[in-house]
Amino acid sequence: MKFMTMNEVADTLLVSRMTIHRLISSGKIQSLKIGRAVRISEESLKEYLDQNLKENNEKHSMKKRFSLRGLTSGSTFTDSDIEEARKAWEKQI
Repeated sequence: MKFMTMNEVADTLLVSRMTIHRLISSGKIQSLKIGRAVRISEESLKEYLDQNLKENNEKHSMKKRFSLRGLTSGSTFTDSDIEEARKAWEKQI
């Protein structure tokens, strides 16, 4: 098992060291403290990334998927909204 420093994890994720500190403090990333040194296992980092990816996918799947510019500014529509609009439009032509 390989361990990484907070700086290495921050560089890997392209975030600040403070962000990594907050993730550790909140319990989102597990760490090991040896004396004054904090180490994060690659396994712990992978678990965090997998969980974060899963949560983001769930959040995005709940959002409406399309924005139809020109119809109404700033409005978003689901697939069923678009299908209903298409059917209504086809009836008119």
